[in-house]
Amino acid sequence: MSSTGNPVEFYVSESGDGGDPMGLLDALGGMFPVLASNPGDYAFGSMANVINQLMQNDPNRHGAPPAAKEVVEKLPKVKITQSEVDGNAECPVCKDFFAVDDEVHRLPCEHSFHPDCILPWLKQHNSCPLCRFELPTDDPDYERRRAASTST
Repeated sequence: MSSTGNPVEFYVSESGDGGDPMGLLDALGGMFPVLASNPGDYAFGSMANVINQLMQNDPNRHGAPPAAKEVVEKLPKVKITQSEVDGNAECPVCKDFFAVDDEVHRLPCEHSFHPDCILPWLKQHNSCPLCRFELPTDDPDYERRRAASTST
């Protein structure tokens, strides 16, 4: 019987070779819809559904909160040195090379950024855009989940 409950008929040619082999696949496709379609589409379709469901169940689906205002205000401001310029130091966000005595913000991970580049980022994210080092946030629930995930 097919998946729809209809009987499936098979014909065998006089030569005994089973006739058209594609006819057999068509008949099997009726019983197993996966065989009638492109198996790649089926696999990717299912994977997309799984990913979508996981994303909907993820408590962090809206992303991390912004960095704590106090932490951002207390970020060290340093001046770029000649040795950093000689090393071709650049802002990872805008990709402009730093000049001697440029004032930059240095994150705890030691990455340096122009203030106009990093401050807007930290108003939306709590991490270094280069290495993803996480700064504290003002969100107690997020901090609790973060502490729990690092202690396990």
